[in-house]
Amino acid sequence: MLESYLPQDFYLNRWTNLQPKAEGQFHASPEEIKRAALTRDKRYLRKEITKQKYVLFRAILENDVDACKKLLRTPLLLERHTSEGTTPLGLAAATGNAAIVSFLLDLGADVNARDRTGATPLHLAALLGHTDIIKMLLESKQGGTTGRDYLLRQGSHSGETPVMAAAKGGSVDALKELAKAGGETGTTCSVSGCSGVDCLMLASRHDRVETMKWLLERGLQPTRRDDIGRDALMHACCTGSLQAAELLLKSQPLGADLSARDSKGYSALHHACLGGNLRLVELLNDKLSGSNSINFTAGPEGGQLLCLACDAGQAGVAEWLLSNKAGKLEIVSEGPQNPLHAAVHAGRTEIIEVLLASGARIDVRDARGRTPLAWAATHGKDDMVRLLVSKGASMLSVDLHGRVPRQLAYLHRHWDLANMLSEMAKSSSWEARRKTSASASYALRQAWESWVKNSKGMGETCRCQGGCPCRNSLAAWVDASSTQALGCIWQAAARELWKEWIPECSCRANLATRTSWARIIMFYR
Repeated sequence: MLESYLPQDFYLNRWTNLQPKAEGQFHASPEEIKRAALTRDKRYLRKEITKQKYVLFRAILENDVDACKKLLRTPLLLERHTSEGTTPLGLAAATGNAAIVSFLLDLGADVNARDRTGATPLHLAALLGHTDIIKMLLESKQGGTTGRDYLLRQGSHSGETPVMAAAKGGSVDALKELAKAGGETGTTCSVSGCSGVDCLMLASRHDRVETMKWLLERGLQPTRRDDIGRDALMHACCTGSLQAAELLLKSQPLGADLSARDSKGYSALHHACLGGNLRLVELLNDKLSGSNSINFTAGPEGGQLLCLACDAGQAGVAEWLLSNKAGKLEIVSEGPQNPLHAAVHAGRTEIIEVLLASGARIDVRDARGRTPLAWAATHGKDDMVRLLVSKGASMLSVDLHGRVPRQLAYLHRHWDLANMLSEMAKSSSWEARRKTSASASYALRQAWESWVKNSKGMGETCRCQGGCPCRNSLAAWVDASSTQALGCIWQAAARELWKEWIPECSCRANLATRTSWARIIMFYR
């Protein structure tokens, strides 16, 4: 009965023209069986190749030539790569095993294969200084005499050629071999988003002194600038390469290099503060003389150096600058550039300790009116918030928009930090909050406390000020219906105090209902 409601081709198999009965057993066609077997074999082969791939990489790293030859009987393994995109040939070139590299080249491994950074096996061999591997790659069938120039000119994603990789790695022999094959040492690449970096700058950044000497002998100029105006000395200073900086200072007359500045206005000393090598900072400071010297005690130069050191997290350099009276004005003055904000940005507690010990204001404000605590709350830095609060930072300070640190943390979706600030505010005593309050009624509240300090009870009478004819009880002074209190400054003071400190009271307009001074005393004590 059910079959009458089904279409006629309901039981048709798309792989065969046979139409089995509904109650009969399903029979696959020969074509379907063959296709299923091929699919199963491909899946099995893919799984096996994946397993063998990791075994092959381990064998290359362990320099097991026999295991590599046995595994490479499967040609598909030549096309496998690591998670970083390195092929078996690139991995063998990096390890420096000539036997495995020769075997892979004989099998037809691709010499031009790139990893995720765009580096070829020649880049890896040049970086690690494997001269014999460099020769084998350049003399291979894919290299030869026609493809050799292409291999030497081929750059990574940042434009780094094999010659630059050798300069960065510091292998003079690899540099000589590549230069002999036709590699150019005057080409440039991009480093950290900056283009125009040559081989001498790369060697300076990585403190490759011997390589720098060889490049200087080849005629490379240390005064050459990259696209943002940095020379080789600045590149050495920004990474803290002391020996490279000493070599560059000796290689040419002093003066032009130390006074030169990049497009941001930073000199070599600024980059040295960013690099964090204290010996290099002291060396440059000693070399500076005359008009090129930086006056730490006057002008914004010292404050800028201190801010750079704090922002880079260089505690030693920051302490040395403070000992030389650099940035003494900036740590206590408000403005867009403040070392304490930079230290909070770096997240270094020791720098904050040094700045506070040197007299820095903990509640100094930036251009948007935010204190270091507000800045830490905005960016969700829990450790910085705890440290600043423990050092006495105000949790009630507001920015230009009237927002306290807890509100800033909430607005930037740092829920846990906002709750932590709320708990800190609740657990703190009223005396601590009163000291940080900027309310205009603070002086008024102090006056009230001094007036009733010696009062024994609410019924005691006393004068509100000298010469006042009224002698009233404390309860009468806050009673607007009392005629004796008219013209007395106590009533006006009570109104102002009540408006300022009890704004949520529903009966604020009716002073006659508040006949007790104790309600005000209990509120803020």
